[in-house]
Amino acid sequence: MIVRCVDSLFQTDVLVEGWEYEVRAERDDCFILSGFDKGFSKRRFEIVSQPTMPSLGAGNTNATVSAWGFQR
Repeated sequence: MIVRCVDSLFQTDVLVEGWEYEVRAERDDCFILSGFDKGFSKRRFEIVSQPTMPSLGAGNTNATVSAWGFQR
């Protein structure tokens, strides 16, 4: 699942508002994001896309991965 950060208050050293992140797991009302070991409150994010079956074939374009998350 991909989520967009909508609140980085007190987490500006690790989260960037408007950036998209891949969710690795969910635990205790938190998202565990790819590339991070700690959880972040789900209230900081809005869901951008739910997991789907990957497309088979050419022309499948995905978001560009930056050092901290996804940017489109």
